[in-house]
Amino acid sequence: MPEKRKICVFIGNRPAILQEIMRIKELQLAHVFILKNSFLYKNRHEIPCRYTVFGKKDKEKVVSGISRLNFDILISNGCPFVFPGSIISRPGKIFLNIHPSYLPYFRGMHPVNGILLRGFPYAGATMHFISDGIDTGNIIHREKFRLSADIDAGLLYRLVFTLEGKVFAAGMRKLIRSRFRYKGLRQKRLQGDYYTRSLKDMRLSLAMSSKEMLSRIRAFGVGGQGARCRLNGMDFSIFEAEAIHNEYLMRNFSRAKAGEILLEYEGKILFKTKDGIIKIKRFLRNHSGS
Repeated sequence: MPEKRKICVFIGNRPAILQEIMRIKELQLAHVFILKNSFLYKNRHEIPCRYTVFGKKDKEKVVSGISRLNFDILISNGCPFVFPGSIISRPGKIFLNIHPSYLPYFRGMHPVNGILLRGFPYAGATMHFISDGIDTGNIIHREKFRLSADIDAGLLYRLVFTLEGKVFAAGMRKLIRSRFRYKGLRQKRLQGDYYTRSLKDMRLSLAMSSKEMLSRIRAFGVGGQGARCRLNGMDFSIFEAEAIHNEYLMRNFSRAKAGEILLEYEGKILFKTKDGIIKIKRFLRNHSGS
């Protein structure tokens, strides 16, 4: 006699895991909690079951809703808060999270930014059990890939979010084959690190080298973020830039001060840094301040 399908609840902000849940015949999707204004929210009317929309400040609402549901497995992917012990300690329930980094590295809210900002050599995704810590539960499955200089923040988000679906499918196969007895690989909490995006990290200082500025621009170069910089008394959010190496330009503007705008042309800006020149290729002027 075939085993009964596991009843699943999903909570999060992106669709790859949800699509995989619906492909796995041993799972039955019963309810979805969707973060408002997320990737998943835009296509919420295509979800084939009941769903609840919530905001980042609606933790009590979500916890209350989950506590009233009958399910076997809760799957989290992009949930903006930590579940209380009263939820994850419910007997007979399995609580899973899919995180966009190769744990134990870059636990926390914004691993993609952290990976690029700190120059980490690879990125990845991890499926793990939810514990009372932040991304510290036992690892079920994880995969990684090496980074190269041509991977920007927008592309890296796309790559790791796609990989999350693959990692979830592989991790769920492990659980199903073990009849959900597999306990995973224990994380050593002193290993790895955390990263949560901050305005301090997003700001460019004129005391920084061109290399450090370009690193921050790369790390935050997606819509809604951007590295913040003040040039010629104006505030900018910068999303894409590159170093200028031309000897003529370097000589011509050798007396310019750091932060001085040198040229504007065809939607691009050249500005002086303390040790060179940077070309801004994509930006917004923040007329109300940074």
